[in-house]
Amino acid sequence: MPLNKTYFFDARKAIFRYPDLKRYCDSLLLAMVPMLTKNESLHIIISDSNCLPGIIETGNVSLHNTHAKPGSIKNAFIIRRLQRKFKPDIHHAPNTNTYRPVKIKSIATIHEACPLSLPLNSTTLQSRLLFRLFSQRTLKCCSKIIGFSDNILKTYPQNTLQNKQTIIRYGISPRFTPQDQDLIDKVKNKYSLPRKFMLIIASDKNIHNLTTILDAIQSTDFTETSPLVIAGYGSSSEQITRQIEQRKLGTRVYQTGEISEDDMPALYSAAYTLLFPNKTKGIGLPIIEAMACGTPVICSTLPSLIEITGGCATLVHPTDKLEWIRAISTALLSINWQDESRAAALKHAQIFSWDKAAKETLDVYRSLCQ
Repeated sequence: MPLNKTYFFDARKAIFRYPDLKRYCDSLLLAMVPMLTKNESLHIIISDSNCLPGIIETGNVSLHNTHAKPGSIKNAFIIRRLQRKFKPDIHHAPNTNTYRPVKIKSIATIHEACPLSLPLNSTTLQSRLLFRLFSQRTLKCCSKIIGFSDNILKTYPQNTLQNKQTIIRYGISPRFTPQDQDLIDKVKNKYSLPRKFMLIIASDKNIHNLTTILDAIQSTDFTETSPLVIAGYGSSSEQITRQIEQRKLGTRVYQTGEISEDDMPALYSAAYTLLFPNKTKGIGLPIIEAMACGTPVICSTLPSLIEITGGCATLVHPTDKLEWIRAISTALLSINWQDESRAAALKHAQIFSWDKAAKETLDVYRSLCQ
């Protein structure tokens, strides 16, 4: 008879403050739960009961709400108490900077390039210090390290990864498909969006490299009829608003604030193109979700983004304003650009599957338990 196996999934940072990470955890877990065998139990640790609404407790799936901030001392004590009670075989955290046990086989998922491999002007001193003091030691202690792209993993020192890495690509939820016009019109009315617009998804209070995009829009006259919409968590932050006001772009840039998860497919479908200007980091989920909705993508030439877009996006040097101006101009003025880019995006999006990602993640758990 197979031995019982107990898995801990640390989803404490799957909160609205980190919408991309929240969507990653929710989608991966939803696909993973039905694949569990009778002798496998999954304990999901959360810090907010509202953040993983799709997950339902069953005989072998349990939710444990710490009711505490992810990085707090209280939270760490609760995690230790749960570990003593359930004695997990695996502890999986979908990031690199949370507490993980010493005597339990642990797994980390990497979504961003190593801050030590990036130019000094592209990273903060805090991010570099946190990596040196905490994340680097954490990765060395892990039994397995998961990355969504080969190029992301290559940015990390080999003595940190120690040949423990594996690539598991993101998936796309089935709800991300081209939406009906009625749903698109409903979302446009709900958020007071223009008829034709470019889109940026804000995943935190700051958008990386936003100044380059705003400068390009300021230099492109026809964006008056095809403005930029900044949507999502933190899109109405004071810092973003100040940058827009400094360039007097009030009529050419819209800020929506938070967007309901249910409205995301229609928002992507409504956009003429998605812009992803990140020059250092950022989970690439908005890119493949937009592609699945048939929305063309213009993104930075980061190696990891080149890898996941598979030649089906317009690639632009992240800090070259003239390149962004040319790319935006081509997108808005070309007769065939959107149709050709849409067809390529829809075809490429078919290779991404959360079922595949969940199966490969469970295979990692099971291999470590042997």
